[in-house]
Amino acid sequence: MNSFLENNIVLQNMLWLQIIESFKSAVLIYKTHKSKGKGIPIRDTQMAKNLSFLVKKLSDKKIIVWTANINTPLWMDKQWVVNS
Repeated sequence: MNSFLENNIVLQNMLWLQIIESFKSAVLIYKTHKSKGKGIPIRDTQMAKNLSFLVKKLSDKKIIVWTANINTPLWMDKQWVVNS
Protein backbone atom coordinates (compact mmCIF):
# COMPACT_ATOMS: atom_id res chain seq x y z
CA MET A 1 0.00 0.00 0.00
CA ASN A 2 2.88 2.35 0.75
CA SER A 3 4.11 1.87 -2.83
CA PHE A 4 0.79 3.29 -4.04
CA LEU A 5 1.28 6.30 -1.78
CA GLU A 6 4.72 6.90 -3.29
CA ASN A 7 3.57 6.49 -6.90
CA ASN A 8 3.95 9.72 -8.92
CA ILE A 9 0.56 9.31 -10.61
CA VAL A 10 -1.17 8.94 -7.24
CA LEU A 11 0.79 11.84 -5.74
CA GLN A 12 -0.45 14.09 -8.55
CA ASN A 13 -4.09 13.15 -7.96
CA MET A 14 -5.11 14.35 -4.51
CA LEU A 15 -8.41 12.45 -4.60
CA TRP A 16 -6.69 9.09 -5.10
CA LEU A 17 -4.12 9.98 -2.49
CA GLN A 18 -6.91 10.69 0.01
CA ILE A 19 -8.75 7.48 -0.89
CA ILE A 20 -5.63 5.37 -0.40
CA GLU A 21 -4.77 7.11 2.90
CA SER A 22 -8.31 6.42 4.09
CA PHE A 23 -8.08 2.78 3.02
CA LYS A 24 -4.71 2.48 4.77
CA SER A 25 -6.31 3.73 8.01
CA ALA A 26 -9.13 1.20 7.65
CA VAL A 27 -6.63 -1.63 7.20
CA LEU A 28 -4.70 -0.44 10.25
CA ILE A 29 -7.87 -0.33 12.34
CA TYR A 30 -9.17 -3.76 11.36
CA LYS A 31 -5.86 -5.61 11.04
CA THR A 32 -3.71 -4.20 13.83
CA HIS A 33 -6.17 -2.95 16.40
CA LYS A 34 -8.82 -5.59 16.88
CA SER A 35 -9.90 -3.80 20.03
CA LYS A 36 -12.39 -1.09 19.09
CA GLY A 37 -10.94 1.17 21.76
CA LYS A 38 -7.55 1.29 20.06
CA GLY A 39 -9.02 1.81 16.59
CA ILE A 40 -11.33 4.72 17.47
CA PRO A 41 -8.62 7.44 17.52
CA ILE A 42 -7.31 6.21 14.15
CA ARG A 43 -10.82 6.29 12.69
CA ASP A 44 -11.65 9.70 14.15
CA THR A 45 -8.40 11.20 12.87
CA GLN A 46 -8.98 9.83 9.37
CA MET A 47 -12.57 11.11 9.33
CA ALA A 48 -11.26 14.58 10.27
CA LYS A 49 -8.63 14.39 7.50
CA ASN A 50 -11.31 13.34 5.00
CA LEU A 51 -13.50 16.25 6.04
CA SER A 52 -10.57 18.66 5.82
CA PHE A 53 -9.83 17.38 2.30
CA LEU A 54 -13.42 18.00 1.22
CA VAL A 55 -13.47 21.49 2.76
CA LYS A 56 -10.33 22.43 0.82
CA LYS A 57 -11.45 20.74 -2.41
CA LEU A 58 -14.92 22.29 -2.30
CA SER A 59 -13.91 25.64 -0.82
CA ASP A 60 -16.51 27.52 -2.87
CA LYS A 61 -19.36 25.24 -1.72
CA LYS A 62 -21.37 24.97 1.47
CA ILE A 63 -20.84 21.71 3.29
CA ILE A 64 -23.19 20.24 5.86
CA VAL A 65 -21.60 17.76 8.25
CA TRP A 66 -23.77 15.48 10.33
CA THR A 67 -22.04 13.40 12.98
CA ALA A 68 -22.96 11.47 16.04
CA ASN A 69 -21.49 12.98 19.20
CA ILE A 70 -19.34 9.89 19.65
CA ASN A 71 -17.70 10.61 16.27
CA THR A 72 -16.86 14.21 17.10
CA PRO A 73 -13.99 14.15 19.58
CA LEU A 74 -13.26 17.15 21.76
CA TRP A 75 -9.92 17.80 20.03
CA MET A 76 -11.58 18.12 16.61
CA ASP A 77 -12.77 21.71 16.77
CA LYS A 78 -13.66 23.87 13.80
CA GLN A 79 -10.25 25.56 13.63
CA TRP A 80 -8.43 22.22 13.43
CA VAL A 81 -10.54 20.97 10.54
CA VAL A 82 -10.36 24.21 8.54
CA ASN A 83 -6.65 24.81 9.10
CA SER A 84 -5.31 21.28 8.72
